[in-house]
Amino acid sequence: MKTKLIALSALSAAFATIFLTLGAYISVIDLPSVLVASCFITLPLYMRSYKASLLSFLASALLSFIFYGFNIYSLVFPTYVLYFGLYPVARLYFTTHAKNQKLGLPVFLSWTVLSLYAMLFYYIYLLNGSADKIMQFFGGLNALFFIVYGVFSVVFYFIYDKFVDRLFFITDKYLKKIIK
Repeated sequence: MKTKLIALSALSAAFATIFLTLGAYISVIDLPSVLVASCFITLPLYMRSYKASLLSFLASALLSFIFYGFNIYSLVFPTYVLYFGLYPVARLYFTTHAKNQKLGLPVFLSWTVLSLYAMLFYYIYLLNGSADKIMQFFGGLNALFFIVYGVFSVVFYFIYDKFVDRLFFITDKYLKKIIK
């Protein structure tokens, strides 16, 4: 049983590291690669090992950061560390262990909104991101922009939450056939 968990964790960390490193080097695929890397973090969760999944998350984040040359000027690492890498683990842990399931929606929704705002500020202020067309449409960084971005964050939460739900289902379905 432990060898299967170690193998799943190693595969998870390896594939997540590959996609994070690719996303860091190729700026066109930075956000899709983070999404794919978050899919691989769910592999150890098949065996309900949150510790193995968190260790895979930490290993993939650290290894890809090392492979990219300790460069913080990439959108890949903050998005993965703040939200995409941790969310599947936290969501499954909360849905299986929480006493009060009604608390999940406000906690995860606020985490999503705050993380997406943090990523926005990271992109604009630290990376000097070019959002000229968006800024021209809204007339700069004003209240309307932040309201629309907040609404986008809420919609994104429901879409990504459903995606993670389906991801758990698909992972369990296929790994049940492979691992006996």
